[in-house]
Amino acid sequence: MPFDWSGYNAMALPVGGALVQGLGVESLTIDQTGNTGVYGLYMENVFGCWVYDVEISHAYSREMYFYSAVRCEVRHCYTHDVQAAGPNHEGIDFATHCSWNLVEDNICNAGGAPAIEFSDAGEMGSCNVAAYNYCVNTSPGFWDISGSHGRGGMLNLAEGNVIHWFKDDGYFGSSSYGSIFRNRIDWQISLKHFSNYYNVVGNVLGTAGVNTVYESSQSGFESSVYELGYPNIGNNFYDGTFGPTNPPDYHSLPNVLEQCQQWDLNVKATILRHGNWDSVHNGIVWDPNISDHTIPNSLYLWLRNRHGGTLICLGQRSGRT
Repeated sequence: MPFDWSGYNAMALPVGGALVQGLGVESLTIDQTGNTGVYGLYMENVFGCWVYDVEISHAYSREMYFYSAVRCEVRHCYTHDVQAAGPNHEGIDFATHCSWNLVEDNICNAGGAPAIEFSDAGEMGSCNVAAYNYCVNTSPGFWDISGSHGRGGMLNLAEGNVIHWFKDDGYFGSSSYGSIFRNRIDWQISLKHFSNYYNVVGNVLGTAGVNTVYESSQSGFESSVYELGYPNIGNNFYDGTFGPTNPPDYHSLPNVLEQCQQWDLNVKATILRHGNWDSVHNGIVWDPNISDHTIPNSLYLWLRNRHGGTLICLGQRSGRT
């Protein structure tokens, strides 16, 4: 488990329903033309299962939907031409109780909004990896990869993807200790309120002439390379400010979304940004507190080889190392 539970009164509970292990879906095409309200592919209560070399097109709802999936993999797939956009029209969607999964080397061309998502309004999803995916033509206003759209997601990694927009939206709750590593993101990284302790390292960010502001402020929003701490997705405004507190402490806020529309200054206060090229500076920006300017080729591939196939994700430590 990725979290040290010593000192807590932790309890392990079984997943309800039958558990499927070692099932793969490979080398087929699913065309959803004319269908409404159904998924292209659905897996529930699965462990160690996979989807490989599968093309899914014209889905009305999600292209792929996973519920209670652990150590599963989606690789070399092609999702495209969804019928609709908005809620319940995601692409490769690891929705609820999904951890230690890998989404790698897929093409998503109008393949859902967002194209790849963890924790879709559900419970936490941790230690998932979205790596080396190419996402294009996502519906306007939506993002390509979401590290967390639910509550409590942590230690998720986006590595080596080519996308327009990365977002963790804070709509249903917090996320933390995510890593955005060596991606090409030509529009924006958007970490909404309650998104704390993120690592952003070795990325190529922004587009010249489009991104004219380095980070969001009272005067800059959509044109920024970083949009940090604004309220949940869909809001281009905020109502007052909150924090920063050390550590982030939200217990005084009401547990009602409509009353939590402050600009969350904890997001900027806890982010670690190092070795990223961005179009505003037209150069690489290093963290002045980190003397090591060596950025590894990969996080998860190195760890996977080192640990004999076990997938491990790293989160930011409490210090600045």
